[in-house]
Amino acid sequence: MRLLLLSPALFLLPTSSFASSVTVTCDPPGLTIIGTDQAQCSVQVAESVGGSASASMGLDLAADPAQFSTLRTAQTASVPVFNPNTGPSTVATGTEIHFDEFLITAGSVRPGYVILQAFSTGSSATDGAAGGRVSFYFPANRTDTAISCTTFDAGLCFPSNRFFATERPLIPITLGIPLELVAEGTLDAFWSRLVGGTGAEAIENGLYEFRFVEADGITPVAVSQTPEPANALLVSTVLLAALVLRKQCHMKRR
Repeated sequence: MRLLLLSPALFLLPTSSFASSVTVTCDPPGLTIIGTDQAQCSVQVAESVGGSASASMGLDLAADPAQFSTLRTAQTASVPVFNPNTGPSTVATGTEIHFDEFLITAGSVRPGYVILQAFSTGSSATDGAAGGRVSFYFPANRTDTAISCTTFDAGLCFPSNRFFATERPLIPITLGIPLELVAEGTLDAFWSRLVGGTGAEAIENGLYEFRFVEADGITPVAVSQTPEPANALLVSTVLLAALVLRKQCHMKRR
């Protein structure tokens, strides 16, 4: 009897990831940095004071389906005080976040609901120009799930949690299939010699919460991340190869 062994190297092949990323820019020195979940850069001018940009995001799926899962975002962009006579003519910092992942709820394909709420603390202080916003939604039902939060008005989100609680407490969605979750946002701070003043700063901290329930509107449903496409394809390919080799070995023994 021959024993079929698969090389461990098959499971160590490089795989691609989803299109989630954070980007920060600082000019000067004209630097752009891209990260998967966090990135930061600093303005590089001798007389600058604290100009920088940073961005991060993270998904936390609740172990208890009765509790909310969360997506957190954090962005800051600032430009410092410059000498308008000798400093650069313009200074700009900015951030961009793009979260795009697939989740899947437990069980077979069936109708159900998602419950949403959002919390954001934001601020924009400027003699130049600064501000930004973040949009969160499930593309499967973007019309009813879209939330937009801005750095103005102390992090105002629209629709508000009060609106979701009273007008849209249960949002229809299909359970048991991969559900794409998207969050997109930008933040910018800009100063020019023509404007002068004391620089500019924008800050955004967002917390987007969601959980799923059955069609009865009560029973909670567990959610998890789907395997990355490359990983799923790799596993399927390895399993298929194992089945083919096993069949060939079986035929040779005959």
